Amino acid sequence: MTTEQMAAEMKRRLNRPDEDDLFEFPLDYQSYLSQAHRHFYKQTAQHRPTFLYASTTVASTDGGNTFLLTDDHYGEILLFRDPGPPNGRPFVPSLPEGAGNFWQEGRNIRMLTPYTGTLYVRWIPATIVDLDQDNDSLLPSYFDDAIIEWACFLAGQKPGFLGNPEVYKANAMREWSGEPSDPSNMGLLGIIMRQSAHQAWEGISDDPGPWWRGIGS
Repeated sequence: MTTEQMAAEMKRRLNRPDEDDLFEFPLDYQSYLSQAHRHFYKQTAQHRPTFLYASTTVASTDGGNTFLLTDDHYGEILLFRDPGPPNGRPFVPSLPEGAGNFWQEGRNIRMLTPYTGTLYVRWIPATIVDLDQDNDSLLPSYFDDAIIEWACFLAGQKPGFLGNPEVYKANAMREWSGEPSDPSNMGLLGIIMRQSAHQAWEGISDDPGPWWRGIGS
């Protein structure tokens, strides 16, 4: 859904009238949707970061000793030499006195050995734009119901709302975690954790066959 469609659906689920002195449409709805979107964006960053990875480049201002990231970030960060992935060699994280290539202090990337090229970054920036008429959800479309229900939960806590916000929270959590009484329904978390047929191979390089062929050889 677009943000406009999500706001209209949220209004319907909250059962709000067209003439409403509690919520202003669409601005209040967009605000709650933005908060809900950030909530599930963070949840997804923890469990399936590849959905959200973005790429950028950073240049050093002190001869290759330090690179300043433009934002905070969720989860792991991947750094590459020119020409960037997939051909650029990766930098290995390290302790300051270690044998790797860099360590991190907040937004500062400190190099153990100066690097004068462009630093290629794959990461999940912590700052995302609010949802409005120009910006829709960054998450897959099957997250829409969870975002709307969590937004309804947030809106339902506003003084003057006569419904029970916990109902919307329970709906959102059911969307995320699945139905407790139905073991086959694992919700969004089950979906995103099972979308790569080769995820067990992602850390293996130049291996021509199944792992078990090397046993006993």
